[in-house]
Amino acid sequence: MEISQEKIKYKRISKRKKNISSNYKKNPNNLKESIFPLPWTIWPYEAKILITLIGIWSILGICILGSSSWWVASREMGNWAYFLKKQIIWTIPGIGLFYFVLNTKIRNLLKFSRIIFYVLFFLIFLTNITGITVNGSSRWLIIGILRLQPSELIKPFLILEASNLFAHWDLIKNDKKSNFNNLLWVINLINT
Repeated sequence: MEISQEKIKYKRISKRKKNISSNYKKNPNNLKESIFPLPWTIWPYEAKILITLIGIWSILGICILGSSSWWVASREMGNWAYFLKKQIIWTIPGIGLFYFVLNTKIRNLLKFSRIIFYVLFFLIFLTNITGITVNGSSRWLIIGILRLQPSELIKPFLILEASNLFAHWDLIKNDKKSNFNNLLWVINLINT
Protein backbone atom coordinates (compact mmCIF):
# COMPACT_ATOMS: atom_id res chain seq x y z
CA MET A 1 0.00 0.00 0.00
CA GLU A 2 2.85 2.41 0.84
CA ILE A 3 4.56 1.81 -2.50
CA SER A 4 1.49 2.76 -4.49
CA GLN A 5 1.03 5.95 -2.44
CA GLU A 6 4.69 6.84 -3.04
CA LYS A 7 4.21 6.31 -6.77
CA ILE A 8 1.15 8.55 -6.77
CA LYS A 9 3.04 11.21 -4.80
CA TYR A 10 5.98 10.98 -7.21
CA LYS A 11 3.67 11.28 -10.23
CA ARG A 12 2.03 14.37 -8.71
CA ILE A 13 5.40 16.01 -8.09
CA SER A 14 6.72 15.20 -11.55
CA LYS A 15 3.46 16.44 -13.09
CA ARG A 16 3.76 19.67 -11.12
CA LYS A 17 7.38 20.12 -12.28
CA LYS A 18 6.36 19.56 -15.88
CA ASN A 19 3.52 22.06 -15.55
CA ILE A 20 5.77 24.69 -13.98
CA SER A 21 8.51 24.24 -16.58
CA SER A 22 6.04 24.25 -19.48
CA ASN A 23 4.16 27.29 -18.14
CA TYR A 24 7.32 29.29 -17.47
CA LYS A 25 9.27 29.07 -20.68
CA LYS A 26 11.28 32.17 -21.38
CA ASN A 27 9.53 34.65 -23.59
CA PRO A 28 12.10 36.63 -25.61
CA ASN A 29 9.61 39.50 -26.01
CA ASN A 30 9.35 40.00 -22.23
CA LEU A 31 12.52 41.67 -20.90
CA LYS A 32 12.11 40.42 -17.31
CA GLU A 33 11.71 36.80 -18.41
CA SER A 34 14.62 36.91 -20.83
CA ILE A 35 17.08 38.37 -18.29
CA PHE A 36 16.32 36.45 -15.11
CA PRO A 37 16.84 32.69 -14.73
CA LEU A 38 13.44 32.23 -13.06
CA PRO A 39 10.14 33.93 -13.78
CA TRP A 40 9.75 37.18 -11.85
CA THR A 41 6.43 36.01 -10.38
CA ILE A 42 8.00 33.17 -8.36
CA TRP A 43 10.96 35.16 -7.01
CA PRO A 44 10.95 35.76 -3.23
CA TYR A 45 9.91 39.23 -2.14
CA GLU A 46 13.36 39.96 -0.65
CA ALA A 47 15.12 39.08 -3.91
CA LYS A 48 12.83 41.38 -5.87
CA ILE A 49 13.59 44.24 -3.49
CA LEU A 50 17.33 43.56 -3.64
CA ILE A 51 17.48 43.53 -7.44
CA THR A 52 15.33 46.66 -7.65
CA LEU A 53 17.53 48.49 -5.13
CA ILE A 54 20.71 47.48 -6.99
CA GLY A 55 19.29 48.96 -10.18
CA ILE A 56 18.15 52.16 -8.45
CA TRP A 57 21.50 52.63 -6.65
CA SER A 58 23.44 52.10 -9.87
CA ILE A 59 21.39 54.64 -11.81
CA LEU A 60 21.34 57.18 -8.97
CA GLY A 61 25.08 56.74 -8.41
CA ILE A 62 25.82 57.55 -12.05
CA CYS A 63 23.50 60.58 -11.96
CA ILE A 64 24.96 61.94 -8.71
CA LEU A 65 28.51 61.38 -9.94
CA GLY A 66 27.73 63.23 -13.16
CA SER A 67 26.18 66.19 -11.37
CA SER A 68 28.89 66.47 -8.72
CA SER A 69 32.02 65.91 -10.82
CA TRP A 70 31.41 67.78 -14.06
CA TRP A 71 33.08 70.97 -12.90
CA VAL A 72 36.26 69.27 -11.63
CA ALA A 73 36.41 67.04 -14.71
CA SER A 74 36.05 69.96 -17.11
CA ARG A 75 38.69 71.99 -15.27
CA GLU A 76 41.29 69.25 -14.68
CA MET A 77 40.65 66.78 -17.50
CA GLY A 78 39.26 69.05 -20.19
CA ASN A 79 36.13 66.91 -20.58
CA TRP A 80 33.09 67.47 -18.35
CA ALA A 81 32.01 63.80 -18.66
CA TYR A 82 35.42 62.24 -17.93
CA PHE A 83 34.49 60.66 -14.56
CA LEU A 84 31.00 59.83 -15.78
CA LYS A 85 32.35 57.90 -18.78
CA LYS A 86 34.84 56.09 -16.56
CA GLN A 87 32.07 55.07 -14.14
CA ILE A 88 29.83 53.82 -16.96
CA ILE A 89 32.71 51.86 -18.48
CA TRP A 90 33.19 50.04 -15.14
CA THR A 91 29.44 49.67 -14.54
CA ILE A 92 28.97 47.60 -17.70
CA PRO A 93 31.32 44.75 -16.61
CA GLY A 94 29.72 44.94 -13.15
CA ILE A 95 26.28 44.34 -14.65
CA GLY A 96 27.71 41.50 -16.73
CA LEU A 97 29.24 39.91 -13.63
CA PHE A 98 25.94 40.37 -11.78
CA TYR A 99 24.10 38.61 -14.62
CA PHE A 100 26.65 35.77 -14.60
CA VAL A 101 26.34 35.25 -10.84
CA LEU A 102 22.55 35.49 -11.02
CA ASN A 103 22.43 32.69 -13.60
CA THR A 104 24.96 30.44 -11.85
CA LYS A 105 23.89 27.83 -9.32
CA ILE A 106 25.12 28.46 -5.79
CA ARG A 107 26.85 25.07 -5.68
CA ASN A 108 28.94 26.02 -8.70
CA LEU A 109 29.85 29.34 -7.10
CA LEU A 110 30.94 27.59 -3.91
CA LYS A 111 33.24 25.29 -5.90
CA PHE A 112 35.57 28.07 -6.97
CA SER A 113 34.85 30.70 -4.31
CA ARG A 114 37.26 29.12 -1.82
CA ILE A 115 40.18 29.31 -4.25
CA ILE A 116 39.43 32.94 -5.13
CA PHE A 117 38.98 33.75 -1.43
CA TYR A 118 42.45 32.42 -0.56
CA VAL A 119 44.08 34.17 -3.52
CA LEU A 120 42.50 37.48 -2.50
CA PHE A 121 43.43 36.85 1.14
CA PHE A 122 47.05 36.42 0.05
CA LEU A 123 46.81 39.65 -1.97
CA ILE A 124 45.51 41.46 1.13
CA PHE A 125 48.54 40.18 2.99
CA LEU A 126 50.74 41.53 0.15
CA THR A 127 49.18 44.98 0.49
CA ASN A 128 50.64 45.17 4.00
CA ILE A 129 54.08 44.58 2.48
CA THR A 130 54.01 46.24 -0.95
CA GLY A 131 50.77 48.21 -0.90
CA ILE A 132 50.55 51.84 -1.95
CA THR A 133 48.25 54.77 -1.24
CA VAL A 134 46.15 56.15 -4.11
CA ASN A 135 44.26 59.43 -3.67
CA GLY A 136 44.37 59.09 0.12
CA SER A 137 43.03 55.54 0.02
CA SER A 138 45.49 52.95 1.29
CA ARG A 139 45.87 49.21 0.67
CA TRP A 140 46.08 49.37 -3.11
CA LEU A 141 48.12 46.78 -4.93
CA ILE A 142 49.67 47.17 -8.37
CA ILE A 143 49.90 43.97 -10.43
CA GLY A 144 51.30 44.80 -13.86
CA ILE A 145 49.09 47.54 -15.31
CA LEU A 146 46.19 46.66 -13.00
CA ARG A 147 45.57 48.61 -9.79
CA LEU A 148 43.25 46.86 -7.39
CA GLN A 149 42.10 46.92 -3.82
CA PRO A 150 41.77 43.25 -2.77
CA SER A 151 39.92 44.14 0.43
CA GLU A 152 36.98 45.27 -1.73
CA LEU A 153 37.09 42.25 -4.04
CA ILE A 154 37.15 39.70 -1.22
CA LYS A 155 33.82 40.77 0.33
CA PRO A 156 31.42 38.64 -1.78
CA PHE A 157 33.72 35.62 -1.46
CA LEU A 158 33.96 36.15 2.29
CA ILE A 159 30.16 36.03 2.47
CA LEU A 160 30.07 32.82 0.41
CA GLU A 161 32.76 31.15 2.52
CA ALA A 162 31.19 32.25 5.80
CA SER A 163 27.80 30.92 4.74
CA ASN A 164 29.42 27.64 3.70
CA LEU A 165 31.29 27.40 7.01
CA PHE A 166 28.35 28.25 9.25
CA ALA A 167 25.98 25.98 7.33
CA HIS A 168 28.17 23.07 8.44
CA TRP A 169 29.13 24.50 11.84
CA ASP A 170 27.55 21.64 13.84
CA LEU A 171 29.59 19.07 11.89
CA ILE A 172 32.93 20.74 12.68
CA LYS A 173 34.91 19.41 15.65
CA ASN A 174 35.65 21.73 18.57
CA ASP A 175 39.42 21.81 17.98
CA LYS A 176 38.86 23.10 14.45
CA LYS A 177 36.47 25.72 15.81
CA SER A 178 39.20 26.97 18.16
CA ASN A 179 41.64 27.07 15.22
CA PHE A 180 39.11 29.21 13.36
CA ASN A 181 38.89 31.60 16.32
CA ASN A 182 42.71 31.82 16.46
CA LEU A 183 42.79 32.58 12.73
CA LEU A 184 40.34 35.45 13.27
CA TRP A 185 42.62 36.89 15.97
CA VAL A 186 45.62 36.69 13.62
CA ILE A 187 43.68 38.41 10.84
CA ASN A 188 42.62 41.14 13.26
CA LEU A 189 46.23 41.68 14.35
CA ILE A 190 47.46 41.87 10.75
CA ASN A 191 44.89 44.47 9.76
CA THR A 192 45.56 46.80 12.72
